[in-house]
Amino acid sequence: MPLTAEKYDQPPIPMVDAETGKKIRLSLRKMSFAREIADLPSDLLQLHEMFIQQRAIRNENIYVSVATWNKLCVYDRFWTSFRFHSEEEYLAYYGLPDGTTLAGWTVMVNLFDKATFALLGDQVLSFMIRAVGQYQDDVDQRKKDYQAIFDRYCDHNVSFDKQAFFAVVRRYVTESYEVPAAKEAGLTTEQWQRQRTAVSVTQPGKTAERTVRVIHAQQHFGPKLTHDFDWKEKSCPSCVSKVTIIKAFQKHLRHCEDIIRKKIGEKAVPARPDEIKDL
Repeated sequence: MPLTAEKYDQPPIPMVDAETGKKIRLSLRKMSFAREIADLPSDLLQLHEMFIQQRAIRNENIYVSVATWNKLCVYDRFWTSFRFHSEEEYLAYYGLPDGTTLAGWTVMVNLFDKATFALLGDQVLSFMIRAVGQYQDDVDQRKKDYQAIFDRYCDHNVSFDKQAFFAVVRRYVTESYEVPAAKEAGLTTEQWQRQRTAVSVTQPGKTAERTVRVIHAQQHFGPKLTHDFDWKEKSCPSCVSKVTIIKAFQKHLRHCEDIIRKKIGEKAVPARPDEIKDL
């Protein structure tokens, strides 16, 4: 959608109390925090429920933020109407999440309905997406996997428990991807998992960076997506440097211990401190 010719100054964040509608005057506290929370309910269960509700409110606020941002993006280069030079500058000025975060949330709200997003939240959904994504590249199959995980969880649970959900995700990934891969390699599942872990350990200084990529593949299942997550390995120069130093220290330590054993004897080798005894 093209922008109107109308230009705006950079609209400030108003200094207005959301509850009273009156202007806020910045000040130190006049009422102690202890006095303020005294007005909250005294019942333990009520307090617990109020606290837990904040989680759903946070997730719903993220959902609304994503919806608003996506509607705002319908206007081409919308930030220029508010006299900003870039979207990043616009978002930073108002203390909003950066574009990468908003794009990641957008993938999630396009994949999952509002109630699911509000219940699970972006961190839990991100865990599931990552767990499936490390084995499955096909977009349609990923969506089928997500739904299969949801169905499996709902068949055995009537309330949400994060650890129980994580367990279902791990079990599903193991049964669907790790067990077949182990059989193909002629290994037990445990052997295959250890081998895979060993490979990751021998490649230090690398981290998986979550990005959002454009989808070009055809899709026939579930909601149509234009973007999906991708994970790219990113080298950390500082980490690589530290690993090099640690390996050199290991070699030097073993050499020193060997000299002591040969010249003086095994009993003369000092015990290693707990921090390095497994090096």
